[in-house]
Amino acid sequence: VESFSAVVFQGNEIKRSSFVFFPGFSSRIYYNSWLQLSGNLCRESPSEAFAFLYPKVNLRDSTVSLSGNRFMSSRGTPTVLRISTWSRDITNGAIVAACNTVNGEEEGASYDIPSVYNATILSCSDPCALAASCFPAYTTTVSSDGCACRCAEGGHGDACLPVAVPEPPSTDGADLCVRDVRVDGEVNAGLGTSVVCYVGVTFAADVVVDVESMSGSVRNVTLVNCTFLDGASLYVVGWRSDPTAGERADVLISGLESRSGGGVLVANRFPPGSRVTVVDSALIAEARVAYRDAYDLGDASACLVVHSVNLTGSVLTIARTHVAAVFRDAVGVLVVGGVALSSRGALYVDGLSVQTALGLCVSVEGGVAASGGSVVAFVDSDFLLCKHAVSVRGAVSVSGSAVALVRSDFASTGDYAVAFYSTVSLDGGSMLLAKGNVHDGVSREMLYAAGAVTAAGSTLSFVRNRRCCR
Repeated sequence: VESFSAVVFQGNEIKRSSFVFFPGFSSRIYYNSWLQLSGNLCRESPSEAFAFLYPKVNLRDSTVSLSGNRFMSSRGTPTVLRISTWSRDITNGAIVAACNTVNGEEEGASYDIPSVYNATILSCSDPCALAASCFPAYTTTVSSDGCACRCAEGGHGDACLPVAVPEPPSTDGADLCVRDVRVDGEVNAGLGTSVVCYVGVTFAADVVVDVESMSGSVRNVTLVNCTFLDGASLYVVGWRSDPTAGERADVLISGLESRSGGGVLVANRFPPGSRVTVVDSALIAEARVAYRDAYDLGDASACLVVHSVNLTGSVLTIARTHVAAVFRDAVGVLVVGGVALSSRGALYVDGLSVQTALGLCVSVEGGVAASGGSVVAFVDSDFLLCKHAVSVRGAVSVSGSAVALVRSDFASTGDYAVAFYSTVSLDGGSMLLAKGNVHDGVSREMLYAAGAVTAAGSTLSFVRNRRCCR
């Protein structure tokens, strides 16, 4: 970089890296030039350094600046800038770092800069430094309030750059979908964007959509008519902790087909107003589905996994989807880590068709907690060749909410169709409803509860259910 030139790395979002800015060759910044790294967000701090200038930096009448970069870190102290100790050429050069923060605090940022560079490290409360915010060669002054640059002749834009930088094109009304291609490598989607969309795409490796790392108040995730091959799985990961107020997600998985040992996993929290929908899809596995170790499923395996999901004023719908797990000890749909619903949250299973080799069609490993007008419902679904159609291993606690089993067909079940292996507690006007279901079991009941069932100011309703031998 030389002769009134600038390299600016600004406004990027980064996750999981050793280095973010790593030239790999000696950096030569000569004659009124500028290297600026500013306003970037690392959602996970780089394991080595944000910027590593290696093997050496030659500065002549020029400036390197790092300002306003933010790091999210749960481990150690991130290094913002590292410069090696190799020989260098410094003639009237400057290195300036200002207001780089870790988890919102300045104290967490460190610098590994040889003393010969005589770097200037400024805090967020220090007056604005021209070199940290503006291209020095084309700037006359910088204001102390807001760090606004006043450009000399030849300077352009907010930072007085040597050329005008065009605004990024508007995406309003644009088709942001990836269509009709094959992807053989792993996909990590979502970081820094408000839209993730794949239509008619064939995936031969895992796809991970991190909704929390997306941007915008409404995060849209769409997969339509996509095919997963070679054991590839889809992971849709919500917020790991309470989301910021006003954020929500709209996730649509429609027409997905997986017949080669992969599955779908939906995890974590989805804030009020969110909708997660799996519809018109086919998930078929003839061997155990191996999910990532991060989800700690152990030997458990299923075509569709709902992992530690929290639905507060949000809805998860599984509709018109065919699930077939035909391996030993198979599970069609696994709800693990419990499920919590509140403030009119809902888990709807509507038109689901599940078949196993006398395994568990739907297995809930953990408790179910529903409150504040929430609903858990299995409607118009078919369960074939299951030990249990629905098995719940944890306590069920329902307050001012409903659990419903309506118009479903439990065919060739090896044991109870619906089994609660712990306590069931209803209060505050809650309801447990079983209506219009058909069960062909001859030796076992349709509904079984191993623990105490209590209903305080609530209703247990069993209406027009039939046992029918075939």
